[in-house]
Amino acid sequence: MRAAGYLEGYLTAYEISAHHQNMESFFHIKTDAPAQWLLQQDTWSRGQVASNKSAFWSTLGLLLDQHSGMMEGYWAAANQSSHADGKHLPHLSLADFLKLSAVGDLSDLIPALDPKRRVRWNDLAAGDLEQQLASMGHCSALVKVTGDYSDLLMSHSSWFTYSGMVRIYKEYNLALHSKEHVQKRVVSSSYPGELSSDDDFYISDTGLVLLQTTNDILDTGLYKQLTPHSVLNWQRVRIANALARSGREWAQIIAHSNSGTYNNQYMVIDLKLFQPGQELQPDLLWVIEQIPGLTVAADQTEVLAMGYWPSYNVPFYPEIYRRAGYKAFMEQQQRRGANFATAAKQKSYQLAPRATIFRRDAGSVTDLASLKRLMRSNSFHTDPYSNGKPLNAICGRGDLDPEKPRAYGCYDTKVADYRMALQLRAEGVVGPAGAEAGLQPFSWDGTAHDLQNVSHVGEADEFAFSFDMLKPASLLASRREPAVLVS
Repeated sequence: MRAAGYLEGYLTAYEISAHHQNMESFFHIKTDAPAQWLLQQDTWSRGQVASNKSAFWSTLGLLLDQHSGMMEGYWAAANQSSHADGKHLPHLSLADFLKLSAVGDLSDLIPALDPKRRVRWNDLAAGDLEQQLASMGHCSALVKVTGDYSDLLMSHSSWFTYSGMVRIYKEYNLALHSKEHVQKRVVSSSYPGELSSDDDFYISDTGLVLLQTTNDILDTGLYKQLTPHSVLNWQRVRIANALARSGREWAQIIAHSNSGTYNNQYMVIDLKLFQPGQELQPDLLWVIEQIPGLTVAADQTEVLAMGYWPSYNVPFYPEIYRRAGYKAFMEQQQRRGANFATAAKQKSYQLAPRATIFRRDAGSVTDLASLKRLMRSNSFHTDPYSNGKPLNAICGRGDLDPEKPRAYGCYDTKVADYRMALQLRAEGVVGPAGAEAGLQPFSWDGTAHDLQNVSHVGEADEFAFSFDMLKPASLLASRREPAVLVS
């Protein structure tokens, strides 16, 4: 694993440097508290690996070896390489690499450690409240069966800062000599310097497909439970992928040593239980949600049997919804008045804008082409469900908000049908929705001046790409071309 990490770090050193610079600028961390927390977590994890021989901890040990190798590969490239302008790659410390791997975990860790970074909801006007809520959470996802069950369709559109569009679609083919490690080969959408998907979008030779969207923590009192004596989200996802044979097993593993950071809804689809044209079998779709101190998981195949499962950054399970603070938040905004209650619908499971759009439009998805159209859709100018807001769409675009443009929104889409997933194939496109949604392609040069100042090192100037087949043979592009999710 160390050698695999070394190779990745060496070959993607320029992309790692670019992604690191963009993420440092985006998070703008003013204290060393997150870095110190991650260093403590790394030390504790290595101690646990040394003293525990279970499959969970031994797998974490392999991940830590891969991470060490990636750092060493980058350092080797930095020592002998230079950019075209003669500037050497910057030195990145262990703390830098820990932060890079934990980009998702930082979304909770930063406000947990710095109360000043938490949102004061009752201080916001109704319009600001809606904008803040629309800019939280990450991703839209849809699992769909066709009417006659002849096909199973899976899709994921990532949402985050546009600074994150330095992408790598990865394949790991690790033939480990271990009966516990059932996964040998996996493909995922990912980022330079990160050993997890982070989106998450994984297709594995175990027959499991993993999708994920983020659920924000509205009750920040839960952050008191965070401790570095836990296993980070990105690590637990990789461990669960390596060891799980089913959605049920995956749910059990992800709950182990929960760090309470990067709290998500996971959808685990077991391709082994799907037969085209046959009734759906129990355990085909497991849905798992996690917050600090709690994991709730169950088989949701009966919901999928009615046609589709949508995911859009609002918890499904009532206990997660309540404990994460959504119920109290909604009631609080209702007491503030009608305008606040309307703005708060962003966090209503039934009435969030993307919930209503999925409910209306999921029935139109009958094949891969129609799935792509939905997952790239944004008709905010004309769609009454969007209410004129460009982030109220399946593929939202914050840069088009006339009141408060920001470099945030949907910036990629991955799709696969049943037969493609069996072959570990998918189709993908990087960049915000453009011509396919009737919108102008996103261009850094074409944005407002303050958005041009958003760090986007290593990214294309304009994102006007179309879907490409994502195949392992096409993964490695020129070291000068970081955005290799598209050809």
